[in-house]
Amino acid sequence: MKIITSISSLQSATTDVCREFQNLGLYTEELHETDVQLSFAPWNYFEHGHYDGHAITVPAVSTAAAFGPYCSLRDTLRHEFGHVLLDHHPGLVTKAQWRKVFCAPQHEPTPYEYCEEDFITPYANSGETVEEDFCESLMVWVRHKGKIGRYRSSRPGAYEKLQFISELPKRIRKTSLAFA
Repeated sequence: MKIITSISSLQSATTDVCREFQNLGLYTEELHETDVQLSFAPWNYFEHGHYDGHAITVPAVSTAAAFGPYCSLRDTLRHEFGHVLLDHHPGLVTKAQWRKVFCAPQHEPTPYEYCEEDFITPYANSGETVEEDFCESLMVWVRHKGKIGRYRSSRPGAYEKLQFISELPKRIRKTSLAFA
């Protein structure tokens, strides 16, 4: 399966996701200043998106859906903006808080095998780093507009991570990072 993304659909999705982050209290100046761009490079065809520390890149043509579960363009952007938050605002979360919720230091591989109760998606436990778990949890939290009760009994480990995400808007306001 091949997914084609146009410039207009990327612009529309970016506007929608930025509005979601703003409405939920997660929008910061750094998110506002992050470029979101379309790539025609063939090495991007096997991924949904990528944040390189400066910009979010989404492939114009992606075959990633053929090799794994479908991920909407908006979910891809929600996930990648999670990387932006982590990269630009490391002080939002202490190392102890991070370790308590995600069971490993931020840049370490995920410490255990996928268990549906502990992870919001299989990709959250992809083994790359625990940051993917955070970004997938953030993606789901934003998609559901912070309404996470549906996960309380079915996925207690994932629910704890979503509760952790629910605290971020307060931390952003408290540290005056919010961008109007």
